[in-house]
Amino acid sequence: MSLTIVRDNVNNKNVHLNVDGSGLLSMKDTAAQSSLADIKSAVEGTLAVSAASLPLPADASSASNQAVGNGHLATIAGAVSGSEVHVDVISSALPAGASNLASQTTGNTALAAIQAAVEGTLSVSSSVAAPARSSGSLAAGVSVVGSDFSSSVDCQNQRSVAIYGNSSNNALEVKIHVSDDNSNFYEAVNLGVYASGSSGDFYGKWDQCARYFKVQYSEAATVTTKYTLLD
Repeated sequence: MSLTIVRDNVNNKNVHLNVDGSGLLSMKDTAAQSSLADIKSAVEGTLAVSAASLPLPADASSASNQAVGNGHLATIAGAVSGSEVHVDVISSALPAGASNLASQTTGNTALAAIQAAVEGTLSVSSSVAAPARSSGSLAAGVSVVGSDFSSSVDCQNQRSVAIYGNSSNNALEVKIHVSDDNSNFYEAVNLGVYASGSSGDFYGKWDQCARYFKVQYSEAATVTTKYTLLD
């Protein structure tokens, strides 16, 4: 057994060091024991920590950035509640079937041409073909007597007929006869054509429903008779 003596520099005395049953040095430090008691109480209950400043981690938000974000949010909130929103569109995809600038330019050119034509002279072209026309002669300076007939004319593809000519007898009537079979003819009494009193000229026209026609002269005369068929 050894005895250890140490000097108490406060009281200027020699004192013995004591150990417990386990051989551990017995120490008494009132300040340390008080601090340890406070730590024990905080750990077992609520630990109050005072931090005057802490370093922000990387990419952490700052108060200034939050202020900027809050300003933007306030603007959006005002727009949603009814304020005007200004939008700058740099580019936008057209929906299917939408007009584009090229089509509008073409349309504007056509409209300008129409306007110029309406304000000035409008030229109109038609693709309708000219009517088919055929002509022939029934008599050319031929002497006829009363009741003489001309040859018949087939009007299969035409619907309008005109006859015209000249007679040496100013009292001449040119009668029209029609037929569907070129055999049985009937006089169209409403289509008679008369020579004029001064020149002996005559002219008449009608719509031809029957396929054939021929003319009959009522008086003796020298006649020239022509016809034209029109579809």
